Amino acid sequence: MHIEDFKSEPIFSIPYRGIDTDGIIRDHEYPVFECHASGLPEGIEAMVCTSDLQGMYYSESRKKNELAGIHVAEEMALFLEIERKIDPKRTLAILAGDFFCQPDLSGRGGFGFVDEVWYAFASAFGYVAGVTGNHDNFRTNFQKVISNSHLLHDEARHTQELIIAGIGGIIGQSTKRPLRHAEEDFKAMFYRNLATRPDILILHENPESFDPSFAHLSKLGTNPATSPLIVFGHRKLPEPLIELGNGMQLLNVNERVVIIRQEA
Repeated sequence: MHIEDFKSEPIFSIPYRGIDTDGIIRDHEYPVFECHASGLPEGIEAMVCTSDLQGMYYSESRKKNELAGIHVAEEMALFLEIERKIDPKRTLAILAGDFFCQPDLSGRGGFGFVDEVWYAFASAFGYVAGVTGNHDNFRTNFQKVISNSHLLHDEARHTQELIIAGIGGIIGQSTKRPLRHAEEDFKAMFYRNLATRPDILILHENPESFDPSFAHLSKLGTNPATSPLIVFGHRKLPEPLIELGNGMQLLNVNERVVIIRQEA
């Protein structure tokens, strides 16, 4: 899969409330970007990729505060259907982790349940694949209930002719904490999954954490037309799309939404 024409300016934004590093609660917006890509199968008209939606939104219809990811799922399905004439049920959502925040916005981070966000994306879109962020937990094994969702960790699944691999969690010194991996273990998983030649590789961790400046990835012999699209979050980079010298592409979706449409 290869992105052809990434538009550097967002086409619109989705509001939410979040707590900043200074401890003050403020109104913010998630920017939404759009591009086209080669390699999308006929059964998928578009992809919606996102991660790190760690905010809250007040739902007027349900009269309550909810995790922002629920609102993003509903807004994106509506936008695709009305503005782009794309069937959300022929759309694949890629979730790169971290959809929890403290409901009262009393602090940053935390660890809690994100089932409702995944349910919202699974209800809004035809297909969902993703990984667990280091702030995410689940009440139930929802994959046994929702057949259109794949929560991946060190494995790959087939979705509408696409091979999608994923690795959850992050690299951490204390592997006793939830969803932390030793660096060597994470690197082994990463290159093992990359070797299976998936169309999309989803991470929560930023690959620069074990490959500074993507130096090793840049040296891999790849065919840009067939190399995997690596989608990741955890740390926000200045630009969403990184294209290495060998043609490999990485998509940073931290606090962003990226629409990938079939090649124009």
